[in-house]
Amino acid sequence: MDKLVSLYERMKKLREAGVRMKDISEETGIASSVLSSLYSSVLPTYINLLSGGCGTESALDQGLQQVNNVSKRKLQGCLDELYDKVCLLYTSPSPRDRQ
Repeated sequence: MDKLVSLYERMKKLREAGVRMKDISEETGIASSVLSSLYSSVLPTYINLLSGGCGTESALDQGLQQVNNVSKRKLQGCLDELYDKVCLLYTSPSPRDRQ
C-alpha cells in the first residue's frame, strides 16, 4: 500500500484515539500546522484522486496545491522518518498516558 495512504490511516487512528495533533507534532518533530494540513487537506485529496484513477504524482501535486505550508520536496524528504515515527507513536502508549 502507498506510504502516504498508510500515514493517513495511522494518523486517523491516532486522532480517533484522542491523540492531539500537538502531541503528534512533538513526537515527530514536524510543525503541528504542517501535520494538520497533511491530515485535513493534502492526504484526503490525494486518496480521493487515487481512488478516482489519478496517478500518484499528479494526485500528490493536486493535494499539495490545497495548502501553502507543505512542499513536495520537503514531504518526500521526510516521509520515511515521519511514517516511522507515527507508526511508533501508534504502537506506544498515548502521550497523555506517559505523563
